[in-house]
Amino acid sequence: AADVEASEPQESALRQQAELWAEAWRTLVEDLRMPSNATPSDCASRVRELRAEAVVLKGLLQQLRCQTSHDLPQRVTSLLQLCDERLASQRIVEALQKLLRVEGIAEVLPALKDVLDIGALRRRAAASAAVTAAAAHTSEGLRSDKTLGPAVAAEAGA
Repeated sequence: AADVEASEPQESALRQQAELWAEAWRTLVEDLRMPSNATPSDCASRVRELRAEAVVLKGLLQQLRCQTSHDLPQRVTSLLQLCDERLASQRIVEALQKLLRVEGIAEVLPALKDVLDIGALRRRAAASAAVTAAAAHTSEGLRSDKTLGPAVAAEAGA
């Protein structure tokens, strides 16, 4: 009878310990986001995966100069925005090169300045007007030669 009484507390203690281990196992499986029927080797594999991911994350944090992992999304957003801005500026330069018919970026700014320079625009307009006036004067002179008659045209040609 004494043996039965002594074994009951031991069995109770073993049951409590088994319940604690079962609860710890369930918590571990949940924390690892594993299925409830996961084996210890499944959990060990998952822990190895998480360690590898932690190393990668730590490297990213260092590379992007983040203090904590909470800073990472903001840094990545800033980096993506910077990339978008650079891509947009590259496309603008390419469009300007095509529009201004220049080969390199070094030629874009002088060509753009020339296009936007009011003085240069006035000079171009004046030159164009002078060419148009000269062409009109020349064709007017040819018309008057035809109307004056052959004798006057012969004198003008001589």
